[in-house]
Amino acid sequence: GVISTGLADGWWAVAQSSKLLARTDNPRRAIADLYVPRGAILDRNNEPIDETTGTSGSYERQYAYPPLAPVTGYTHRIFGLAGLEGSLDGYLRGVQGNPSALIVWDGLLYGTPPPGLDVRLSIDLGLQREADEFVGNLKGAVVLMNANTGEVLAMASHPGFDPNKLDEVGALLPKDKDAPLVNRAAQGMYPLGTAGTPFIAALGLPGQPTGSDLSGLYDKLGFYTTPDLRMAVARASDTGEVQELRISPLQMAVAASALSNGGMRPTPRIALAVNTPQQGWVVLPALGSSARALPKINADAAASKL
Repeated sequence: GVISTGLADGWWAVAQSSKLLARTDNPRRAIADLYVPRGAILDRNNEPIDETTGTSGSYERQYAYPPLAPVTGYTHRIFGLAGLEGSLDGYLRGVQGNPSALIVWDGLLYGTPPPGLDVRLSIDLGLQREADEFVGNLKGAVVLMNANTGEVLAMASHPGFDPNKLDEVGALLPKDKDAPLVNRAAQGMYPLGTAGTPFIAALGLPGQPTGSDLSGLYDKLGFYTTPDLRMAVARASDTGEVQELRISPLQMAVAASALSNGGMRPTPRIALAVNTPQQGWVVLPALGSSARALPKINADAAASKL
């Protein structure tokens, strides 16, 4: 009995400690956040977006650019995790990317993970500010993407919220009819409408495309593929859907990139690298590969008419 109990305690204290800390209902997370600095989320030029300030025992998360909150999200003792703060939590919390021995050692000695790691995004805050100013007080989304690399340079979703004020407004946000917690750029799904016209033109067909023509085109453009870029996104429409097709602004940005990229559809990226203690900045590769969506000559011709 004593031996089995000891083994069980060791299993939870060491082998499963990182999983326990990852649970948002574990009060140890909130305690660890006060004593262990969380990694920063930086833009592509290392300008802070989210960062931890203060001293041990009183660390707190500061959100330097609140308009990006629907994308970057938050970490909070009551409301848990959202956005990139949630999907990249392993690195930011220090339970991923640090040496295994360090994670186990800090867990045994202090009952906390080691200091978190900084993560660099593809976001350019200069372009992001312009995108947010463009949308203004309207409801909508903007995605600006490097057509060659798939790197997301700006991702705006309005209306949003200020994660620095979660203590005051956090309980009200899920009830808000304007859905400020939703990242419209990646999680909103909208009809294609006339936005599909340049792609249909790039098919180069002599007449009107059939349903089969359109479903084949939409498949190559990635409209039936759920983007995978280390963040929460909406599930893609069912394969073959034409009349009731819905796509996200992110999917449209990927497809539009094919027109500017000689017909090649890039795979999107938003998390570029993580700063590890042993190797410095380590690239986080794209979770996919580029694919040909359109013949180059057709894509170039369609792009020239935009």
